[in-house]
Amino acid sequence: MNEKKKVYISGKMRYLDEEESRRLFLEAQRKFESEGYEVVNPWDLEEEKKAQCKDWGDFIIFDLPILKTCDKIYMLKNWYDSWGARTEHDYAKGNGIEVEYQSLDDIPETKQRRISDDYHRFLYHEALQQNCTQDDIKAIIGI
Repeated sequence: MNEKKKVYISGKMRYLDEEESRRLFLEAQRKFESEGYEVVNPWDLEEEKKAQCKDWGDFIIFDLPILKTCDKIYMLKNWYDSWGARTEHDYAKGNGIEVEYQSLDDIPETKQRRISDDYHRFLYHEALQQNCTQDDIKAIIGI
């Protein structure tokens, strides 16, 4: 018996109309379910995250171990406008997880290449606060 492949949906969740964001994630979820995938939709984890996480850094630390269990990450077309989605993207790339893009058409080349040193320093600080190991920290910041 073949085990289902697992896909993690990533995209902008904050600073976007919640109903619209949920709709975009649900459309992607339905697409992959119809292809036989087990789907991780971060909106389905939202209540659990709110109960366990104090701030944005906690949300990322909550999500990355889940992403690590997936075969693929699906980047919604708005992913580049989200720090969290860009972190998930870099983490997936750094850990050999297949990356599929809904679209790269709207992303300027500079945004496609963008890596923020300040952002990586922020993640490093957050990981230290969570007592992560050096290997965890390297995986979180994609080095």
